[in-house]
Amino acid sequence: MVYYHLNGRYVGRRIGKVAPEDYREGANFEGLRKQQSEFGMASRYSKVLRQALGEHQRLFQGPECSGRLTGVLRECLKRGEGATGQRVFSKQCLKGLEGFAFDQRYALGRHFSVVRAPAVKRQGEGLQLYFKAEDTIFGIRPPRATHLIWRLLLLSPVEYQDGYGVKYPEWHGQGLLFKYAAEGLREAWTEEIALPDLPEDVVLLWVIGHQSAGRAKGWMIHVS
Repeated sequence: MVYYHLNGRYVGRRIGKVAPEDYREGANFEGLRKQQSEFGMASRYSKVLRQALGEHQRLFQGPECSGRLTGVLRECLKRGEGATGQRVFSKQCLKGLEGFAFDQRYALGRHFSVVRAPAVKRQGEGLQLYFKAEDTIFGIRPPRATHLIWRLLLLSPVEYQDGYGVKYPEWHGQGLLFKYAAEGLREAWTEEIALPDLPEDVVLLWVIGHQSAGRAKGWMIHVS
C-alpha cells in the first residue's frame, strides 16, 4: 500500500504491478518513497496520541479521527527540520496540534467558556504543574459537566538515521492522569511530579477532556 494526500484527505492505494525492487530503488518512485516515509512517521505519532486517551481510546479508533490526526501531524512534519523524506518534528512545528478535537461533535470549547491546562515547568528532577488564579475555568455548560480530565503526555523527539526512530523510546508515549472537579478549579494550586532523568528535549503535550453524566467527552490537544 502507498498513502498520499488527495483533495484534502489521505488515501491509500495498492502499488499494482510495480515490482517491489523498482519501488524501493527506482528513481521514478523517489518522491513517493519520501512521502510514504513521512506519512508512516506521522501515522505512528498519531497512534501514540490516541493511546494517551487510555481507556477512552476505543472511542476514537475510526478512520475519521485517526485520519484527521495523521493529516494534521503530516502538515506539522512539513514545517519540521530536515530534508523531505527525513523531516523530523520540532517543538515549534508541533504547535500545529493546538486545539485538535478528537470528536468534532463534542469540542471542549462548547462546554467551557475558557479552557486552559496547567502550566508546566521543569524543576529539579521532575516537573512542577501550576494553575494560576487568573487561569480560572468558568462558564460550565451543560451543568452535567462535572470534571476536567487532563493527561500530560511525554513525546520523544524523532531522529532519522537510515529510517525514522524515536530518540527516547523509554519515555515516548508515557502519560500522567489528572482529574479535578470543575468547581474546584476556581483557585490556584501547585503540584510537583518526580520524574528523575527526564531528558530536556522531551516534548510535553496535554490531552484534555471533560466528564459529563459519567462519560468522558470533548477530548482535545493543548500544546504546553
